[in-house]
Amino acid sequence: MSSEQSHHQAYFRLKNEVAIVTGAASGIGRGIALRFAKEGASVALVDTNEEGAKHVADEIRKQGGEALALQTDIRNPEEVAKTIEAVIAAWKRVTILVNNAGIERATPLLTPDISQAWKEVAETNFHGTFHMTEGVVKTMVQYGWKGTIITMTSVQSEIPVSKGACYPATKAALKAATKSWALELAPYGIRVNAIAPGAIRNTGLNHDVNTENDVQKAKEWNIPLERCGTPEDIADAAVFLATNSYMTGQEIVVDGGLSLTH
Repeated sequence: MSSEQSHHQAYFRLKNEVAIVTGAASGIGRGIALRFAKEGASVALVDTNEEGAKHVADEIRKQGGEALALQTDIRNPEEVAKTIEAVIAAWKRVTILVNNAGIERATPLLTPDISQAWKEVAETNFHGTFHMTEGVVKTMVQYGWKGTIITMTSVQSEIPVSKGACYPATKAALKAATKSWALELAPYGIRVNAIAPGAIRNTGLNHDVNTENDVQKAKEWNIPLERCGTPEDIADAAVFLATNSYMTGQEIVVDGGLSLTH
C-alpha cells in the first residue's frame, strides 16, 4: 500500500456515517465535529449557541464537508425530537451520537439555594443526555440502523472535588448508564462507550487554561505528561470508539495520567 493510499484511508474512516454532536459550538464538541467531518462523516452540530454552531458548520463546509447547525436545548424532549427529525430529513439516517453537552456549577453543599444549581447541572448533564440517547436509539432500532453512542464522562467522577459535587455525580451516573445501555443495546448492533477527559484547555469547563499557561497548569495539577489536553486529543479517542466494531460498555480515560497522581 502506498503512503498516499494509507493517508486517504486514515482520513475517511467515517465515510457515509451521520453523526450528531451535542455541545458542538465550542471546545471538545467543536473539536470532535471538525475531526468527524475530516474523517468523512456528515455532522449535525447541536447547541443552544446557534451562532457558534453555525460558525463551526461553516468551517466544515469550507473544508468540503457536510454540516448542519441545529439550535437545541437537550433538556427539552420536544426540541430533541425535532432535531433528530431534521437530521434524518437531511441525510436519511443517524449512525453516531456524541453526548458532549454539559455544564458545571462549582457550588459547595452549604451554599444557599444550592438546589437550583444541582437541578441545572442534573437536567443538562444527565437528563439532557438521556433525552438525546433515548431519541436517537429508538429511531435507530425502529429503522434497523446500527451505530454507536459516545458519551463524555469525566475523571472527576473518580477524583473527589472540594466544591460542587453535582458535576462529578452526574458524570458518574453517565458512566453507569453507559454500561447498562451497552448491555441492553448490543443485540441491536448499537455500541455504547464513554470518554473521560482530564484537564482540557480552551473549553468552557477549563476556560482559564490556554496555550500560554498550559505547562504551568499541568505542573500545578501534577499531570505526568506535563501538559493539559486539547479537544483534538479527545477527538482522537472519539474516532477510535466510532470505528472500533468490537468495543462496547467501556470508558476511555484521556487525561495525560492525571488520574494516576490523584
